[in-house]
Amino acid sequence: LFLDSVRRLFARANLRKRTGAFEQAEADYRELLKLNPGDANTLNALGYALTNNTTRFTEAAGLLEQAIAKDPRNPAIIDSLGWVYFKLGRNRQAELLLKEAYKQYPDPEVAAHLIELLWTQGREVEAKDLINNQWRASPNNQYLQETASRLAIPLPE
Repeated sequence: LFLDSVRRLFARANLRKRTGAFEQAEADYRELLKLNPGDANTLNALGYALTNNTTRFTEAAGLLEQAIAKDPRNPAIIDSLGWVYFKLGRNRQAELLLKEAYKQYPDPEVAAHLIELLWTQGREVEAKDLINNQWRASPNNQYLQETASRLAIPLPE
């Protein structure tokens, strides 16, 4: 029964996050951490949500550092930590983590994080190569579209 209620609460938190009800999602994630302290997936979900929905990057990094200590090979956590380090201006660490996450899990969302880091560092050729490769593999992907639009990166025809 406990496991079932934890799964339902996690699913509700994720749904709330996706539908823009961030405050309620954050409350659900924090409740989950009370029920299951130190759970790497919940720490990652909350840290990533904070990174994308607030400017509380230091707090997010702390949660994600706890998550990676629990599950150091998880590419989702590696990506999240790289993304928050990028937001904190820790670009060298961010790049190492984002490249590792992308190597393990070449997903458009992970690629979008690496593309943004490369582009903002003036490494436009690398960023364009990566977005072009990803676009061919995942045409019309929302993460790639949003990143390209926000950064004014031309997408392939």
